[in-house]
Amino acid sequence: MRSYAAAVATALILGLVGVALPPAAPKGAIPVVAAPARAGDDPPDREYKLPPNELVPTAVQALTDAGDVADWGHAVVGVPDAWKVTKGKGAKVAVLDTGCDSGHRDLKPQIVAARDFTGSRSGSSDVNGHGSHCAGIVLAAENAVGMVGVAPESQLIVGKVLGDSGSGLSSGIAAGIDWAVEQGADVISMSLGSPTEDARIRASIAAARAKGVLVIAAAGNEGPREGTVGYPGGTPGVVCVAAIDSALATASFSSRGKQVQVAAPGVNIRSCYPGDRFATMSGTSMATPYVAGCAALYVSRCKSLGVKPTPDDFAQRIASTSKDLPPSGRDTATGFGLVQPAKLLPTSSPVPDPKDPTVPVPVPVPVGDKLELFLPGLTVGGRPVKRIVLELEPKP
Repeated sequence: MRSYAAAVATALILGLVGVALPPAAPKGAIPVVAAPARAGDDPPDREYKLPPNELVPTAVQALTDAGDVADWGHAVVGVPDAWKVTKGKGAKVAVLDTGCDSGHRDLKPQIVAARDFTGSRSGSSDVNGHGSHCAGIVLAAENAVGMVGVAPESQLIVGKVLGDSGSGLSSGIAAGIDWAVEQGADVISMSLGSPTEDARIRASIAAARAKGVLVIAAAGNEGPREGTVGYPGGTPGVVCVAAIDSALATASFSSRGKQVQVAAPGVNIRSCYPGDRFATMSGTSMATPYVAGCAALYVSRCKSLGVKPTPDDFAQRIASTSKDLPPSGRDTATGFGLVQPAKLLPTSSPVPDPKDPTVPVPVPVPVGDKLELFLPGLTVGGRPVKRIVLELEPKP
């Protein structure tokens, strides 16, 4: 029997290894896998596939005009409080997944760029459903139709890096990351994973972070065993997301590991689905866009204050503002705890260091008194500062 060369790929949606035969291979052909790559060779492409519990959505329903429906997670993490400050205006989020239903009424207004990296006949459209669901969690429009996302005024960059069956190659994912950065993405959301880290994806993530892009990825669905976090969730610099249910308990499927930084709603999450519908799905794939939506709110707030958002600042805010979940302290199940979008948002601009910090005072001021300085023309974050109040203390 004739044998055929096969391409080996490693699953970037949570951990299966696949062998792909060329289209011309007849039924029953024997795949022949090449020997391991030698030093200096290009790294092998890895295939990533969707976790089983995210492949079959439940409760698929038609979109209604009864108003925007907020998922249960919005109230649990405090999204309405964050909306008092921002709804994501000015932020761009790249969802790298199975594409997006560009005709969906809750997604169409948000899309600013779309590209396919899989060679799919359907282009960047979403036949699978996973990508549209993730995108809706981030930013489904507030338009009195169907759903509303975490950051409904942010914009969507669609990178189809997983094919219609839910699998894709690491080279395509790395290219998708690079392209998203070129399109001006502030946040990249990846609900995919593999047990093995890919060098190309790691390099693309590092380059994205160097340009100030926040990278969010799923921990994986291999729980409750310890040490099961996949990649790119486990890649340094990535915000690794676990899933909790409506009782704030860690989802049984959520991967555990020291790389986990934060948790978000990921069980029975209702969001957009192809065909102008919505559906309920579960997985760390759903928790990840929740955090990506929170990241969009953070970016939007920073921009409104004239502050540059950075991956390191966002990670520090995740660590300091997340709601601790049992057991006490950072743990391998939920990291620092449940994301709190309202607390993530900067409250004011940092005051820049003056060129000359010395302000002459023409009259003596007793210790303990307050001195008001009126500085016409001074602005912080584009806003005028009317006065600065100093309380005088004796030198130590």
